[in-house]
Amino acid sequence: MSALAPSLVLEAIREMSDQERYELCELLAISAPDKKAEAALLTVQEAARRAVCHAETIRRAIRSRALHASQVGSTWRVTEADLEDWMTAPTPARDRGTSVRSRQQRGRSGPSSVDAAFAAARARTSQN
Repeated sequence: MSALAPSLVLEAIREMSDQERYELCELLAISAPDKKAEAALLTVQEAARRAVCHAETIRRAIRSRALHASQVGSTWRVTEADLEDWMTAPTPARDRGTSVRSRQQRGRSGPSSVDAAFAAARARTSQN
């Protein structure tokens, strides 16, 4: 039996219709590629564009496991469904309407334990 040249095989496959390719895959017991599954995976940059946020925000969500992602080689991929779930999930900062940083900038965070310790030390030194 002689081997077919790979270029001839590729040329023959290119000339086939989608149905013929599918049937060939079934005959060879190869699963047909699922184009929808491939298209549903987004890179970090694509996910950031869709979520209208910075790519680092997406990376932080992946690291904190708030956003489910899969690593493909050295890049992270996010499914559209997981991104949608993450975008619609309530977060503590969103529920309160303000972030921790903005409350601290407005002086509403109250004194920290370090501030209380300094105040106590000042009070002791002023009494002596």
